[in-house]
Amino acid sequence: MSVDMDIATVNRIGAQLIAIGDDMEREWGKFRRTVETKRTGIGVDPLGTAFLGEYRPAESSVLSHADPLPEQ
Repeated sequence: MSVDMDIATVNRIGAQLIAIGDDMEREWGKFRRTVETKRTGIGVDPLGTAFLGEYRPAESSVLSHADPLPEQ
């Protein structure tokens, strides 16, 4: 059994992943502050409270995975 790999495709996708990682590393602090700032106006009425009940688990998941990224 042999496994063939399209090196050009692997290199292209690898470069895209590196670019995404670079953007994430560079911009995460700004994005995190935006998440925190925009959330402060939500949750003061029944609809906002219900929304936050659905939103907070996703927010927590994203923050817990992205916060450990090194900052420049």
